Amino acid sequence: MRKGIRFVIGIIGCILLFGLGVYQLSFGSEGSYSEWFAWFCVIGAPISALGMYRNYKLATS
Repeated sequence: MRKGIRFVIGIIGCILLFGLGVYQLSFGSEGSYSEWFAWFCVIGAPISALGMYRNYKLATS
């Protein structure tokens, strides 16, 4: 049960991080560190979510 709660909280965090990255790419200033951070969020959040999903499936099977 606790693994499920941690998984859901982690996925919500990844979704928020992905949304923050998309927002920064859409409305942030270009050429600054925020653009690098935005790309890190957009690329890293789905990879992190897939890793968490894989670990959750291994732990519950």
